[in-house]
Amino acid sequence: MRLCIEVVIVYLCLIPLSSCFPGADQATLQSLKCKPKPGTPGWPSEPTWNRFNASISGQLLKPLPPGAVCDLTLGVFNPVSCWIVAVNFSQSLFHTNDPVSVQQPNWEHDACLPTIFHRCNIKQYPVYVVNATEAHHVQEGVKFAKKHNIRLNVKGTGHDYLGR
Repeated sequence: MRLCIEVVIVYLCLIPLSSCFPGADQATLQSLKCKPKPGTPGWPSEPTWNRFNASISGQLLKPLPPGAVCDLTLGVFNPVSCWIVAVNFSQSLFHTNDPVSVQQPNWEHDACLPTIFHRCNIKQYPVYVVNATEAHHVQEGVKFAKKHNIRLNVKGTGHDYLGR
């Protein structure tokens, strides 16, 4: 989306955090105003995600956090990519351009640092991200999150002292 002459990057992060207990059924989750997470009742099926992706012109991403390439246990370890992430990790523009990272990694509780000595906790990050390049993508993302009771966070290039 272009506003004035600046490019504005907007990501809608569909976050799998649940404030409720595991094993609860859908009725209990709804009554407690709980949000589903992967593997719990109410989390959309893969075909549902695929239909949603088609409705937003393929703009649904399923990214890993940048430091994941340094984790020896995730199956995506790449020493060259790890070095590139480590070199750029202190740069705010690097985090701004990544769909799941936030400007200051401390807001993610340093959950996925670019080092082989620190396991990456991917549960601290969104499972899906809408790479919103048109207003329609934002609208559909909000509607989808509301319909499926999924926690939603908006990441943009505006300034936010809360790390979003």
